[in-house]
Amino acid sequence: MTTTPSISLKSPGRRLFLTLAGGTLILALLATAYWHWAAGQIVTGLENWRHQQIARGFVVNYGKLELSGYPFSFDLSLSSPAISAPDGRFWQGPPMRGHAALWDPFTIDADAAGTHLFGGLKHIGELTGLAKQAWLQIHLAFNGSVDHAVTSIAGFDILHQEAQVLSVERLDAVLGPLRLADEGQLQELDFDGSAQGIVLPNDGGTPLGKEVESLSLTATLRGPLPAMDIRKALPIWREAGGEAIVHSADIAWGPLTLHAQGGATLDALMRPEGQFGTRISGLTDVLDALVARGQIKRTQAGLLSFALLSLGGGNTQQVALPITMKNGLLSAGPVPIAPLKPLIR
Repeated sequence: MTTTPSISLKSPGRRLFLTLAGGTLILALLATAYWHWAAGQIVTGLENWRHQQIARGFVVNYGKLELSGYPFSFDLSLSSPAISAPDGRFWQGPPMRGHAALWDPFTIDADAAGTHLFGGLKHIGELTGLAKQAWLQIHLAFNGSVDHAVTSIAGFDILHQEAQVLSVERLDAVLGPLRLADEGQLQELDFDGSAQGIVLPNDGGTPLGKEVESLSLTATLRGPLPAMDIRKALPIWREAGGEAIVHSADIAWGPLTLHAQGGATLDALMRPEGQFGTRISGLTDVLDALVARGQIKRTQAGLLSFALLSLGGGNTQQVALPITMKNGLLSAGPVPIAPLKPLIR
């Protein structure tokens, strides 16, 4: 008589199976707990930022917010994101989808391509922005707050009443991180942005042409940024010693190139006040082009060239020109250019 051998519960195979099953269950529970915790941090970060803007008087809406992807990723969707400022300006974006990897839930990549509406602009009305490719990356801190954001746009056209008024080949910007105040140091917020291939609808009657080759700005906003209406926040920022520091500002437009750096704050009447050092190249080429276009006479160009020679220390190819904002007046060197109005009333 043949008997079938029984499998002992204490056999090595059985113990291995139970160990693997138990380990898998524990890992599944840990993964579930981790996913829900990280998902909560993502939502908390967005909500914290939203409430900060609301405290400043803005209206922020996401439309329908959905978070999915369990258990392998975090997929976020906003059906109709929109922001309205206290003065009536607004932005409305296309439906957006964001993604964060399971191993890095604090970095959210979002697709922002599509139609963007900008409204409430004085004397302009509503503008339509068409972004062929637009990518937004948000970096969250461990506590869920927004640390910094990076955006990159390729092929951005701006239209007014269906007529194109501006196109940008590429736009890149980084906002943040926000460094909190620490032992006598004021809070600081960094900005680094650049644009290439800016095409205007016309040259504006200047010899510079209608294409701006590049623009760039690297700056730091120093001082407290209270979460309240800008009309209340700016005086607080000024009284605390707030300052806008321009580390570098550059433009290349036709024959003209300009580099500037300096800083500005607000005076007692809330007007910009500060000083910038600039280096300007290509001004002699601009003068020659103005003569060729018949916009100035050759004798006038000669007098201006002599003035440039003085400002440039004998070098007309590169001119160092200080720009000052003081007592409500914008000046280039010793020459007043325009009055400066208070930023708020």
